[in-house]
Amino acid sequence: MCDRVAIIDQGRIITCETPKNLIEKHRNDPTVKEVARGEVTLEDVFIGLTGGEIRD
Repeated sequence: MCDRVAIIDQGRIITCETPKNLIEKHRNDPTVKEVARGEVTLEDVFIGLTGGEIRD
């Protein structure tokens, strides 16, 4: 795991926090809640904030 995560969308930093703080900060965001399947994860936060899926 990492100490801090930056979520970047189209070359712009949207947010930068610890993984735990990102989840806590955006747990009740409507776009994050819409994509979450159960407990909110870091992936849910990413998808909710960027509107895009994580690609392999």
